[in-house]
Amino acid sequence: MSKFSRSTRTVQYHLSKVFGKLGVTSRGRLDRVLPAGPGTPTAPPAPADPPRRTSARTAGRRRTGA
Repeated sequence: MSKFSRSTRTVQYHLSKVFGKLGVTSRGRLDRVLPAGPGTPTAPPAPADPPRRTSARTAGRRRTGA
């Protein structure tokens, strides 16, 4: 049986993609946008994080998540 491993950078990359689609910037904000699970009290949704500003210098660059 082979061991399946993921690098930290791979996980960071995929989480950043999901966070962007949900409009959040950290794991701490996920509870405000994801539906509550069974038996979890529900809270009103919080506003999404504001979009990040980009400068003319960095507008064409891809973020690496590092």
